[in-house]
Amino acid sequence: MSGVHGRHDGLEKSDGDEDGDVDASGNKDKDDDEQEEEEEEKKAEVTKEPEATTSLPQDIVAKTRAENADLMEMIEARESELEEVRLAASQKSARLKDAREQVVAGDEEFDMLSEALEEKSRESRARAATVVELQDTVDRMKAEEVRLKTIIRKRTTIASTTGTGNAATSRSAEDVCLSARSFAENDLIALRDEALAVKEEQLALVNKSNVALRENIDQLETEMQQMQVDAVAKDKMINTLRTAKEAAEAEIQELAHQVEVKKGREAAMEVSTQQNAQLLQLLQQQEAHSEKVQTQNEALEEEVRSLKEKARKLVSTNADLEANATTSAAEASRLRRELLTVRSSWEKEETLLRRKLRKLEMESAKTIAAQREELRIRREKHYEMLERVQTAEDKVRAAEDSVDEARREMADFEAERLELQARVVEIRRWADSREAQHHKVLTDAHASRDEARALAADLEKQRAALTLQLHEMSGTVLKAVDKQRGAIDEASQVKHALSGKELELEQMHKRMVKEGNLQGKRRMKAELEQRTLLDQLEQLRQENLALAEATNSNFEQQSKQTAALQRQCRNLEAQLAEATRAQEARLAGVLAYVEAALLVRRNNGHHLCLRGCRIGSSRYVDPQTARKAVTSVCKHLAGLLPRCQAANDASVTLDLADNALGDDAIVDGLGMLVQAPFIASTVTLNLCDNELTASGLRSLVLALQKNPRVQHVFVHRDGTIQGLRGADVVYTLEVAGNARPSEHMTHEKLPQL
Repeated sequence: MSGVHGRHDGLEKSDGDEDGDVDASGNKDKDDDEQEEEEEEKKAEVTKEPEATTSLPQDIVAKTRAENADLMEMIEARESELEEVRLAASQKSARLKDAREQVVAGDEEFDMLSEALEEKSRESRARAATVVELQDTVDRMKAEEVRLKTIIRKRTTIASTTGTGNAATSRSAEDVCLSARSFAENDLIALRDEALAVKEEQLALVNKSNVALRENIDQLETEMQQMQVDAVAKDKMINTLRTAKEAAEAEIQELAHQVEVKKGREAAMEVSTQQNAQLLQLLQQQEAHSEKVQTQNEALEEEVRSLKEKARKLVSTNADLEANATTSAAEASRLRRELLTVRSSWEKEETLLRRKLRKLEMESAKTIAAQREELRIRREKHYEMLERVQTAEDKVRAAEDSVDEARREMADFEAERLELQARVVEIRRWADSREAQHHKVLTDAHASRDEARALAADLEKQRAALTLQLHEMSGTVLKAVDKQRGAIDEASQVKHALSGKELELEQMHKRMVKEGNLQGKRRMKAELEQRTLLDQLEQLRQENLALAEATNSNFEQQSKQTAALQRQCRNLEAQLAEATRAQEARLAGVLAYVEAALLVRRNNGHHLCLRGCRIGSSRYVDPQTARKAVTSVCKHLAGLLPRCQAANDASVTLDLADNALGDDAIVDGLGMLVQAPFIASTVTLNLCDNELTASGLRSLVLALQKNPRVQHVFVHRDGTIQGLRGADVVYTLEVAGNARPSEHMTHEKLPQL
């Protein structure tokens, strides 16, 4: 808009210079009265040139309309792309919200699982303590069993030695049966039998307690196995939840990144749409100017035709005067002078028209070339932006491929872990089978021991019967002695019978010793197998305890990490809330100060000084907080400007220098502040020593053009942008200390007012 007004001023100045040149050329033409042939050639050229001058503006207008149609198509395409981007952004935001809800639900479920696993770990530690106590009791029972077996073995040896001595004594002489030692041996045998019975009862009690302890151990091992299975299932669930949580966090970050990218694209599309709208406005102005020039050309052609008609009339009049030259010479000279005057004025007008047309052609060509170059640059920038988007999408695909590969590796690791767990379960089953075999062997040993005891009891009964028979025979011998050994034959028969019985007893004793040795071997073998199985069971128990400790340590470590992360999140949330409260309090104070300062008049006007407040993004850690602060301050200032009802000569000055305001501040609120309506005679906005770039300054110029109180905008090399209404300056932007306007923008001097 400012460029168009500058060109109009240049045209007016060039028109004034051309008028002076035409006057000088007219004075020279008055001295050349005798060049009639050249005048006739100029007349012929004049009849040809209007046709060319009328066709040139029509071509320019047609080209401008065609380019305008192309720009409208591009704008519609951009608007459709913008709608698609907005729809995708809304979908991404919905997905982001769902993902956040899933993460919250996963955290709650993870907390519940953590509490359940902690309770199970406490129960497992209590069960492990109980198992250790039962194992100590079993060890004590085994030691007592070994001691009792040793005592039984010694008593058995003593009994066997005593029985052998008795047999030898009975074979040596008959008087042994009549001695008192046999009765003492019977008492010893009875005592031994009683001791053996007591020991057997004790062994039965010990075995029964061992069986009960073994059942308790089996039950505890079953519960430990179930607890380990539960712990493995909980570990799987925790790993699954952790993987889902990490995936959700990665998806949240990706969605946030995509939302930021979409926002950047949307902002870029909005900027390009505004630029296209500005270009379309310039094209419409150019088209209106072209139509105006065409109208002027038509008026000039009409004037040329009227002049030609006048020239023809003058030629006919000149012919009549020449016919009557002999009668009126004075009239002919007068007519000749009039004709020369008309010719000179016509030549001046013709020269002026040609220069105007040539100037218009040059300006139209320059404008069209500049617009084409700007369109080409924008197309190249659009292509570069598309290439960057494609590169970003390729990077996202590569990241997704790496994530899929990592997931496949995790699945392989999970399969290996499941295979190892299956092997552990198989080993436990093998241990259970070995325990069952050991139990079966112990049961067989106990059965064989019971059979041996029953056989020993039968032998003892037979021996008691033989003892009774010996007593009866001894009575018979005493009777025979009293009858003075009358029946020697019967005594010899009894002796032979006793020797046979003793042989039978000796054979039975050998058989019992042999069976005792076999039973001892079996017992030793069973004890060895039992000791081996107990060692294996102890080893498995140690492995289970180590696995439980490792699981508990891993869970405790994960619980500590989770607690640390939760504490860190709570600290960050508290810091963010505190910073937000501090920022809101500071922003409320700044707004109150702004409102109070604007209501105080200084030097016939209002003056607000916010210099060095650092409202921009460099003051805050969070850019969103800084942008909200800029938006709030600018919105408040824009709302206060219409309330400053000052005198006609009063002014309003807003000093926002040295506030670290960048190009984002224009989008956030500076553009709205510049476009805001005002009542004061002049408004001055000081934006010196900020961080605005050339594109940001151009956006400020476009925003100032949209102000309803501003008609023209001029940019100066000293860093001042002025908005005019008529010939009066009503709005001034001071932008020194930012990007140098002379390097990026078109500058125009103010006219002398």
